[in-house]
Amino acid sequence: MNNTLTKILVVTAGVAFTAVATACTSSPAPATNPNEELRSTTAPQTVYLEPSWAFDIYDQRRVVGAADSVFVGTVNQVIGTVNRTAMPETQFSVTVLSVIKGDLAGDVVVNQQGGYDPVSDQAIYTEGDTPLNIGQSYIFSTVLDTAISAENFIPIVGAVPVDTADVVNLDPELAQRGGVAAGLPEEVQEAVSAVENEIPFDPNNTGLGDGSEAELPEGPDLPPQVDGEPVR
Repeated sequence: MNNTLTKILVVTAGVAFTAVATACTSSPAPATNPNEELRSTTAPQTVYLEPSWAFDIYDQRRVVGAADSVFVGTVNQVIGTVNRTAMPETQFSVTVLSVIKGDLAGDVVVNQQGGYDPVSDQAIYTEGDTPLNIGQSYIFSTVLDTAISAENFIPIVGAVPVDTADVVNLDPELAQRGGVAAGLPEEVQEAVSAVENEIPFDPNNTGLGDGSEAELPEGPDLPPQVDGEPVR
């Protein structure tokens, strides 16, 4: 994976923090379990950071082309956090159900750029991104982060939710089978097709500036939730 692309995916939002955090803050939510360690007496304010993208993230062929791995997986639990920049990061245990690109298998660590920052008592996310939900299945497009031995998913578009009941019995090796098979969930068919027609990352061919960009959707007003509790 191109080192420049990996760096952009990991730290762009953190660099942008001081410029946009004030404009993108939301109102605090009601307090929950205030006696828990590191929790303040009120729920944290949620802050959304405006990113700069290295390529057109709304072209799925470019998303999967920039990814080391594309796979269907179910989120099991939060297993850790790390603070390397102004953007906190949250790690999740994810069970791989089916591989569309790459060779991941079993349980892997997926890293989300966003989470709870105990220093500022804020939940911080990329504008338009939402926290992963425990028990939910997604089509992940990820870049290997060797520094923390985790799979970074591309914000906003790199974790597409799918109904777990529709994917739990998928062929575990879609990449090897190839082709769009009848009966696959629509989101999975689209991902398989995108991988078959992927556009590898090229800094001289980003897809930006050709009218294909779309406005980022607004993020949620509530802090990230796991079983009804904020993720911290």
